[in-house]
Amino acid sequence: MSKASALGIVNPILGLLLASQAATGFSHEVLPREFFEAVHVGGGITLVIVAMIHMILNWGWIKARYFTRTNVA
Repeated sequence: MSKASALGIVNPILGLLLASQAATGFSHEVLPREFFEAVHVGGGITLVIVAMIHMILNWGWIKARYFTRTNVA
């Protein structure tokens, strides 16, 4: 699988997980506790894992953007 097609899968999942975290976080008072814990806590762990995969797939850009020196006169 190419990096572009992997990102085509990872990016929408990352967006859905982020939206899920926001939705459950804002509505935690009205959600049943068991549902909130399953979705918010489980989704948070999954969000971190998917975000790490996203960073690995984009590491070349991150390295070029933030870890290379530029000579500024």
